[in-house]
Amino acid sequence: DRRVRCPGRVNECRVPVVEEGIEWAGPMVTEDYLFASQGTARPVKPVLPGPFTLATIAEDRAYGDSMAVALGFATALNRELRSLAGAGATIIQIDEPALLQHKDQFPIFTRIWEVLGRGIGVTLLLNLDGGDLEGIYPGVTRLKRLGALGIDLIAGRRTAELIGASPWPPDLDIVLGVVDPGDPRVETPEEIADRVRGIRGLPGDGRMAIGPAAGLGSLSHDIAVAKATNLAAAARSLAGRGV
Repeated sequence: DRRVRCPGRVNECRVPVVEEGIEWAGPMVTEDYLFASQGTARPVKPVLPGPFTLATIAEDRAYGDSMAVALGFATALNRELRSLAGAGATIIQIDEPALLQHKDQFPIFTRIWEVLGRGIGVTLLLNLDGGDLEGIYPGVTRLKRLGALGIDLIAGRRTAELIGASPWPPDLDIVLGVVDPGDPRVETPEEIADRVRGIRGLPGDGRMAIGPAAGLGSLSHDIAVAKATNLAAAARSLAGRGV
């Protein structure tokens, strides 16, 4: 049960150990999705770790090739995406923080992403946190089957300048990470909203949402709830901008 720091994040994650060929043995989070969706009338967004990130942190004892490991994870996770879609999920988030630590491998990432999304008709939200998009923007917005992209405006403030210079595609949803998951200080709603105001090139018409820059799980319950509450208040104040 070895753990490493998750790429681009403050928390640790378990190291996958690949001892033989990667296969999908059956649904992993579909039952959890069904349980959660039955408890609310609102859409529930399942979240899966991305194959590129899994391959980056994995201990490979079977393939001897990181690309083969990533493609193995992508093929297996494609089956999980199909299972979630069959259960009714309409949007699924794929977390790929390792991409921002290995931007030189973006051409390889595009192939892995294509295998992951093959035949998937639901909205795929690619979530990138822990850095900026310099070097991969706007190319990353052109990935096949990409319905939304989550970006980090805390660790990746440079991204705001990139969007200002090359406006966001009008047909692609964006989720702006504007709450710091590594700082126990609770930002005010005004401070959160100000991180969005003034950014040129953002989409409108309901294609923009805000959220934390990464998961708030490393914070105490009370602090995480306070941050989420102020985040919701900031979203309401920005509603005129389509957030």
